[in-house]
Amino acid sequence: MVVKIGYRRFWHHQTMDELHDWLTQELWLVLSCRQVINLIADFLAMLRAAQATRIRVELGKLNYLVVGVDGMQPEKGNKCLYIVREIQAGLTLVAESLEEGANGTLSQRLFEPLKVLAQELGLSWQGVVSDAQESIRLAVAQSLPGVPHQACHSHCLRDAGQLTFEADRTMKKQLKAAIRQPLYRLEKRIQALSIENGFRPVLLDYAQAMHSTLLEGGMAPFELGGVAVFEALEALAASLERCQKKGLIRC
Repeated sequence: MVVKIGYRRFWHHQTMDELHDWLTQELWLVLSCRQVINLIADFLAMLRAAQATRIRVELGKLNYLVVGVDGMQPEKGNKCLYIVREIQAGLTLVAESLEEGANGTLSQRLFEPLKVLAQELGLSWQGVVSDAQESIRLAVAQSLPGVPHQACHSHCLRDAGQLTFEADRTMKKQLKAAIRQPLYRLEKRIQALSIENGFRPVLLDYAQAMHSTLLEGGMAPFELGGVAVFEALEALAASLERCQKKGLIRC
């Protein structure tokens, strides 16, 4: 039962209420919502207890270690979750929530236990991949001297494309500033048209499409929101021009 609850919660992403409904309405069990939380905690405890054995089994299939290290902090001032994964096996080796990320702490809590494990299994270290955070670089140099340390490709590409992304964001702001006020005035003119006017709903649809286009976002390094907005506006302009030529609308 504990395993089924954990599977539904973390693999099917069911909410506490959905789990409680399943247990009480389908399985006819009598329990509170609080008990559902306790059962999930039991599942996580079982999962953690079994992880050490799984790590040894999976690492036993390898000849050497290549690990990726990353730290995730939801907000500045909160604890940072550091995760170390074996890249070849796709296996999480260490996950530690730390108050501070000094290189000494990272070395002691992340890399030193892994060194002991690697020595126990007779595995050599072939490389480390990270976002090149200074404390991580120093911790790797302290605990794993001589082991190659490479920056993550994703972070490198993001940093390399930062100037282009900033220029694109500036262009997007300029496009919005140039279009929003004229578009607002145009919408008022369209709204003033008679309800019976057949062009009115079509023109309103075009105006709404322009509003939606201006909300296009971007994501560094390659998804450029400004370029997307520009291209979408060009497509709308071409569509309007075709409609005018066919006499379908009057602008």
